[in-house]
Amino acid sequence: MIREYLKKYKVLVENFFSLSILNVINVLLPMITIPYLMSVLKEDGYGSYYYIYTLIQLIITISNYGFNFSATKSISQNRDDRQTVSTIFNSVIASKAIISLLVLLVIWGLSPFILKTSIEKLMFLAGIGMIIGDIFNPVWFYQGVEKMRYITIVNVSSKLLFTILVFFLIHSSDDLVLLLTINSAGYLLAGILSIVFVRKIFAINFHFVSVGDISKQIKEGAALFGSTMGINLYRRMNVLIMKWVVGDDAVVGIYSAAEQIIRAVQSVINPIAQALFPHFSQKFKKQNTDENLKMLQKIAKPMALVVILGAVVTGLLARPDWLALLGEKYQGTSFLIRLMLPVIVFGELNYLLGFVGLINLNKQKYFFSSVLITGIFSILVMLCTAYRLQEVSGAAAMSLAEILLFVLCVARLVALKKKK
Repeated sequence: MIREYLKKYKVLVENFFSLSILNVINVLLPMITIPYLMSVLKEDGYGSYYYIYTLIQLIITISNYGFNFSATKSISQNRDDRQTVSTIFNSVIASKAIISLLVLLVIWGLSPFILKTSIEKLMFLAGIGMIIGDIFNPVWFYQGVEKMRYITIVNVSSKLLFTILVFFLIHSSDDLVLLLTINSAGYLLAGILSIVFVRKIFAINFHFVSVGDISKQIKEGAALFGSTMGINLYRRMNVLIMKWVVGDDAVVGIYSAAEQIIRAVQSVINPIAQALFPHFSQKFKKQNTDENLKMLQKIAKPMALVVILGAVVTGLLARPDWLALLGEKYQGTSFLIRLMLPVIVFGELNYLLGFVGLINLNKQKYFFSSVLITGIFSILVMLCTAYRLQEVSGAAAMSLAEILLFVLCVARLVALKKKK
C-alpha cells in the first residue's frame, strides 16, 4: 500500500523531501550564526545589520513581483513545450532585472531618509549582490518543472558558504559592511549554480526577448505581485517601521531574533505547501471547481494538525532558560516568540488556502485584495503602537495580520463552495 502510494506521488514526495532537507539546513545554520552574530555585533549592531538586510529583502520581494507563482504556474502547465518554457524563463529574468534596477534607483534617491548614515549606505551597497544573485536564482523555474532538489543544492551551497565565512571573518561591529558582502557572496554563488543547472541540465537557451514577452509576464504576475507585496507589508515592514518609529537598533535586534526563530520553525513546515503548489496547478487545470475544493479541504485538515503541533512544541520550548542556550540575549525573546505562535499556524494555512488554493482556482484578485487589507491593517497597528509597545508591537501586529488573512481566505472558499 505504502509502496503504491509512493510510486503514484513519486515527484511530490521527492520534492517534499528535497525542500525538507533545505529547510532543516535553514533552521540549523541560523541557530548557529545568529547567537554568534548577536554576541559579536551586540544588539544594536545586529539590529542595524538586520534593518539593511530586511530592506534588501524587500527589494528582492518587489523584483520577484508575482513570478514565484505566476511563472511557476505557467511553466508547470507548459513544461512539455521547451520553446515556451525557454521564452518564459528569459522573459522573467529580464523582467526581474528591469524591476530591480528601477527600485534600486528609487531607494538610492530616497537614501537621505532611509539610509541616514554613511555606514548604512555602505552596507546597502555591499548587499546589492543579494539582489543580483536572486535575479538569476529561478526558484519558480525549479518549482514549475517539479525538480526541487536543485533548489536544495543551490541554496544549501550558498548558505554553507555564508556560515563558514561568518565565523572566519566577522569578529566585531566594525565588520557590518563585510557581513553584507558575505551575504552577497552566498546569493551570487546560488545565482551562478542555478544558471549552470538551467543551461546544462534543462537545456534552456538564453536569448533576448521582446517587449511583448516581458509585458506578458508582468501582466500575468500583476495580481500576484499585489498579494506578495501585501504579505510583506506585515512580514518585512515591521522591522523597517520599528527602526523609523522607535529608532533604537537594540529594540530592532531583540525583535529580529524572535522573528527569525518563528521563521525557522515555519521553514520546517513550509515544504508541504511549497511542494503542493505546482502539483495543484496541474490538478486544478483538469478538474472542476467543486472537485478542486474537495481536494483542498482534504489536504487542509492534516496540514492544520501539523502546524498546530509545531506551534505547541515551539511554545513549550520557548522558555527563557532553554533559549539562553542559544545565547543570553535570547532570554528576552521568550514572550515575543509565544506572542507570535499564531504566525506559525495561520501563516502556513494562509499559504495553503491562498496561494495553493485561491490562486490555482483563478481567484487572484480576491486574494490580492485580502492581502492588501491585511497589510494595511498591520501597518496601522504598528504605527499606532510601535512607539509605546516597541518590539511587542511588531509581534502582535504580525499575529493579528495572519489571523485576519485566514478569516478572509476561509470566507471566500466557503462562498465558492456554497455556489456549487
